[in-house]
Amino acid sequence: MGELNWLSAAKLSRGFARKKFSPVEVAKACLGQIAKHDHAINATCRVEEKAALAQAEASAARWKKGRPLGPLDGVPVLIKDLLLVKGWPTLRGSKTVSRDQAWDQDAPSVARLREAGCVFLGATTTPEFGWKGVTDGPLTGITRNPWDTDLTPGGSSGGSAAGLAAGYAPLALGTDGGGSIRIPATWCGLYGLKPQRGRVLAAGPGKLKDDGGRLTLNVKVGDEVLYGKYSGSEVEVDGRELKILREGDILAKVVK
Repeated sequence: MGELNWLSAAKLSRGFARKKFSPVEVAKACLGQIAKHDHAINATCRVEEKAALAQAEASAARWKKGRPLGPLDGVPVLIKDLLLVKGWPTLRGSKTVSRDQAWDQDAPSVARLREAGCVFLGATTTPEFGWKGVTDGPLTGITRNPWDTDLTPGGSSGGSAAGLAAGYAPLALGTDGGGSIRIPATWCGLYGLKPQRGRVLAAGPGKLKDDGGRLTLNVKVGDEVLYGKYSGSEVEVDGRELKILREGDILAKVVK
């Protein structure tokens, strides 16, 4: 078994089910990787160590009882600092956004991950208001590509992409209105999904017009959380049954 922070979401889920390791061990490994490398990469703008460990402990208790919330229960995720997270200031990479707000809502994609029992490690960097295809800005400075820190990871979901490529987590949320998931996924060697327009809202009506999506080192589980209900090895999306394929393949194929 490799280092826990490098395992895919699918392997983590199987490991939790077989009691090979716990969500707490995985969360600590991911947080340790962030602490070790983010001074050089600058992929995160907020790390919620205490809250993440509390979420991991709650997940471990559910797995121990044999009652996880789903296959992603206990899997660590990173969330782009354009997506609302209850209890966190979402500053959108800008010094103009006030921290003094209620911060009492989750974006729809964040809410789905919370319902699934994911462990929220922290927020990832974005250029101010996610407006360009590289990730640097007045609030957080320059985010660098883990493959070569002289290069950019792209943008605007560059913090999420750089964090994944550096082994901070197996899954991350981003947004994409004009390439903001696709560009950094390509430049960091990741799988990135931009949903169809309006399929996954980034925020409530009238707030953000980008589509929420995800990035990952490995394609297997994840989209059922954003799109539909997980049922064994199949997912139902818009009345179609999709069969999850083996790791390394495209996410799913239509079964019927």
